Amino acid sequence: MTTKHQANNGNSNQPLKNFRVLDLSRIWAGPYCTKLMADMGAEIIKMESLSVYDSHRGPINPARGIAAYPDCEPGDEPWNRNGWFNCLHMSKYGISLELTTETGRKVFEQLVAISDVVIENFRQGSLERLGYSYETLRRIRPDLIYVSMPAFGNSGPWQKYLAYGIGQEQLSGMAHMTGYRDEGPMKSGINHGDPITGSHAAGVLLAALRYRKRTGKGMFVDVSQQESAVSLIGADVLAYQMT
Repeated sequence: MTTKHQANNGNSNQPLKNFRVLDLSRIWAGPYCTKLMADMGAEIIKMESLSVYDSHRGPINPARGIAAYPDCEPGDEPWNRNGWFNCLHMSKYGISLELTTETGRKVFEQLVAISDVVIENFRQGSLERLGYSYETLRRIRPDLIYVSMPAFGNSGPWQKYLAYGIGQEQLSGMAHMTGYRDEGPMKSGINHGDPITGSHAAGVLLAALRYRKRTGKGMFVDVSQQESAVSLIGADVLAYQMT
């Protein structure tokens, strides 16, 4: 059963106001997915490790004059002032936990027990190596929806590789469709592989929540960042296959 709670902004008309998401994701793809969930009223608990914090917070001692900070000034707590981080984490709660400690694991399991969704975009198998596979988490919360967003999915010959959105543009073929005629592939202005994956994950997560509402069952959701990036050039892939 979903644990009831007050939506972050108090808007009782938001469709996800009674859902809680435990967000272990970092950088862009995963946090963008959970930002969309927060925009629809879900309670998002952003979980970080002090030893491996979200790098979108920026360096601990950044140089002055960087445009990512308000007025180009990092301030006394630059990790809380980076615009890249804050634009993706508004309307979210935050907690620091170390899953390598007994206390951290206990609190994590307590959070899983009261959450509808757990989401991560780690390298394939990272959370499982810490002792938390989907099957393990299901024993804590039987109707849990687990969203995993590794670069190349949780199966296949590339499943163990690590990648970011910038690399997905090249590997998906997207870079081949940009640039100028008679010249080589060119990177786009942004790393499209990240936000498109976040959008796909949000859409599939909504479908999973609908499925759970009808059946009472949870689900493991495998979102490949590369497959999400390939979808942006679907028409070109089809044209290549047909000619």
